[in-house]
Amino acid sequence: MERCFIRELVRKFESGSCKAGQPSDEAIRSAVAAVNVVFGTKLNFNIGQARLNHLKERHQTFNWLINRPGVRWIARPNIVLVNESLWEDIAREMPSALAYRFDTEPAWDELKIISAFLKMSHSTPVTTRCTLKIRISKTKLKFDCLQGEMTILKESQQSTSLRSSQINLRWTMTT
Repeated sequence: MERCFIRELVRKFESGSCKAGQPSDEAIRSAVAAVNVVFGTKLNFNIGQARLNHLKERHQTFNWLINRPGVRWIARPNIVLVNESLWEDIAREMPSALAYRFDTEPAWDELKIISAFLKMSHSTPVTTRCTLKIRISKTKLKFDCLQGEMTILKESQQSTSLRSSQINLRWTMTT
């Protein structure tokens, strides 16, 4: 059932029918519908959204594990090699990674696609135009914008002077 859900999500993401960074409700509904048709279930949108969140957690956990010092991952045939003594540390730091002690992540390639799609918005520059009110203190520049408030911490405590009547800002939103 899960493989069917994952395959349909990946198909939607790769087809370009979803907006980068956030799967459309339509993509989740489509994946849920595919599972319902194939398996005769009556899953709903909320279950689909919960499954997507679970897939994101699986990606984060497995990615953390295979990038940890002392862990060796062989992509083909998808094997994780970890010294027995290291599992105790792994269990303390991220207990959910113990799921991979005797089994690997069967949907790793698909999870990478889903994760990359969901992260796109976090690295895409956001451009907006608004009237800014700028307040300068010793440690911060504070910009009040019509669409919210953005605070930029200065790297040094040197005074900053702004000499332009028009200030253009470009920033990248991160989480």
